[in-house]
Amino acid sequence: MRWIRLSLGLVLAVTAGIVLGYGWLDGDALLSPLGTMTLILGVLTALSALLTPRRVDREADTATRRNGAGAPPLGEMLVNYGLITEADLERALEQTPVAKRPALEEMIGLGRFVLYSIRTTIHMKQWWLLKQELWCESDPARAGEILARMVALAEEEIANAEATIPLVEADSRLGWEPTMEYMADRAHLEWKIAVTRRVIEHEIPDYRRSLGLTQGP
Repeated sequence: MRWIRLSLGLVLAVTAGIVLGYGWLDGDALLSPLGTMTLILGVLTALSALLTPRRVDREADTATRRNGAGAPPLGEMLVNYGLITEADLERALEQTPVAKRPALEEMIGLGRFVLYSIRTTIHMKQWWLLKQELWCESDPARAGEILARMVALAEEEIANAEATIPLVEADSRLGWEPTMEYMADRAHLEWKIAVTRRVIEHEIPDYRRSLGLTQGP
């Protein structure tokens, strides 16, 4: 969909800027081509979104809503755009000279943080779409199905947040925003996990009871 490709293109462009900056500061000749390739990929991704006819996107969105399917899995998106996988990064780390591994580990941590941030953005959009669908649904049985999809999506985001905690613990620069300070440190991530758990365990069951789908305590 258009908004996914635009978001991915923007993230790739920002990542390219970071990689190029590291290469310039550290004098690492290998990072400059990598950053340039990432920038080109980001620009091409954004251009493909802008040049796709809106009619095609509208038809795809309509088909998605009609079939009850969510956005394509993130792994499928990354493969389609030719990006490397986390397993590729692990193999690259194993083959890197010991002296250069700390720097590469930092870059892999940054890449994973960007990946998990993209995943959160996609989950937020999917959650919003499910809420709109739920508000417009008058059939209790179908509303129950939507709630089940929301629970599954919330569980995915909890797992995503849990996977992010080791990254911000290993590198305190991740999750820092100058105007708001730490917004994705362990404390904030654990708070998000707790709030999401409360939605799964209390708010959604209460909503189910209000629809008559389950009996009260």
